[in-house]
Amino acid sequence: MNIRSIIAGLVVFVLVAIAAPGYAQADNSKLDINDRMIKRRAIEVVAWSQPLMNYKAMRDDFFASGTKFNDVAYHSKVQNWKFQIATPNSTTPYVITFWDLRDGPIVVEIPTSTADVGIFGTLMESWQRPLEDVGAKGKDQGRGGKYVILPPGYRGPLVPGTFTLQSQTYQGYSLMRPIIKNANPENLKKAKAFVKKIKLYPLSDPGHKTRHIDLYNKHFEAITKWDASYFEGLSDILQEDMVEERDLGYWGMAATLGIQKGVPYKADAKRKKLLDEAAAEAIEFLIHQYHTVIIPYFYEGKQWTQTATPGVFETGATWIFPDRIAIEERGTLYYAVCTSVKNFGAATFYLDLSLDRNGDWMAERTIS
Repeated sequence: MNIRSIIAGLVVFVLVAIAAPGYAQADNSKLDINDRMIKRRAIEVVAWSQPLMNYKAMRDDFFASGTKFNDVAYHSKVQNWKFQIATPNSTTPYVITFWDLRDGPIVVEIPTSTADVGIFGTLMESWQRPLEDVGAKGKDQGRGGKYVILPPGYRGPLVPGTFTLQSQTYQGYSLMRPIIKNANPENLKKAKAFVKKIKLYPLSDPGHKTRHIDLYNKHFEAITKWDASYFEGLSDILQEDMVEERDLGYWGMAATLGIQKGVPYKADAKRKKLLDEAAAEAIEFLIHQYHTVIIPYFYEGKQWTQTATPGVFETGATWIFPDRIAIEERGTLYYAVCTSVKNFGAATFYLDLSLDRNGDWMAERTIS
């Protein structure tokens, strides 16, 4: 079997907005100038922090199901409706890992592709900036290898014969997919055996035994919640990871909401109401931008679009242009999807459809 030909496939999915238009609109005219400013800043903070909070939603729900850092969580069968993340599919079984570099570098071992099973995925920081693709279309080109992920400010020795990756954050994750010809029982069995060869361990502890946890048929709701709890969660993850200089302005806005490193987060009932309203307005805006404004149509006269917003290809999913960080385009994308790719188009290509021929929502869920 030619692994390269198999993974160069096209994935088409219908992305139904988790919260389609239908939010109850708040009456901002009754708010004083300070409250209006709080809401405006909260909306901007949501759009800015989407990739990080998207990551946190997945991590927290996986951990609630018994997964920990350095575990390999996999599906022995193709996931069903119970696996609710931003962009699930029902074609290949997912493999997800999380790591924390605060105690030092982490090693990710990827096995060699075989005639029957390959793998494709990306190692990412918690802000979902790609570090490197792995597998047949990744850095190891299907030959397998060890990827050593270094924490910020690392000054220790490097490991000869490995792929060395410098992370700008302490936390990160990988979403991978075993590549098989089809999901029949025999191929799924081979995929499971392949996945169990993937290892994660601290560089300082090469004898660490990686846990492989089957998540098939477990119920996940690893999707961001757009209400006042969003801001409490942002404060929580701020305490765990790096603050990068490029983000100081937005962390400054977050500070006016009570989100500050080393400071316990508090919000009274009035503030929570404002933040509930701000989160609802933010996600309504992101939904509108993603499905009807930012992404150009793929076919003339049709409603199909790519999933990637402008800027992702040009910047390699860093969203850093010479004169700006593409906050709106990035936030819009990570409302809708999870994971990024280092080399776009090498192994997968997605199309999205959410509107019918008249431009109306194909499905709608109203939240009030």
